[in-house]
Amino acid sequence: MTDGQHTIGRGRVATHSGERHTDRYGLLYLVDDSASSDRPHLVDLDLGEYAGRLGALYAEVVGPGLDVGGDEKASVGDVVRLGDGELFTESAGRNSGVDVMGVGVQPTNGRETNWMDPMALYRVRHRPVRLFFTPAD
Repeated sequence: MTDGQHTIGRGRVATHSGERHTDRYGLLYLVDDSASSDRPHLVDLDLGEYAGRLGALYAEVVGPGLDVGGDEKASVGDVVRLGDGELFTESAGRNSGVDVMGVGVQPTNGRETNWMDPMALYRVRHRPVRLFFTPAD
């Protein structure tokens, strides 16, 4: 699966607890653990020309993740469809005075919960991924 894909970023998937508490499940962000520092660095997201466009958001697992979770976690090489809708970015909170920018897809049917598939997000949470978007034709 490579035709028509736009890579948004590479990093370990993280989510803000507010997404779970509100059942929105609409936003994730990426963390770069490879930097030599006591604290992980946030990954800059590249939406390119696709912000506001309809399509699907995917995570391709590119390495082993933290040992958090059970057998449902995605394995290296798995491609997980996270959700369909309009690609957007917004602040997922603040870290040391800096906005943590997240990315997601907002469904077109107006629902207020489960913007992305909660089980799909769980499968890739804490996993290093290549996050990509495929626009609808």
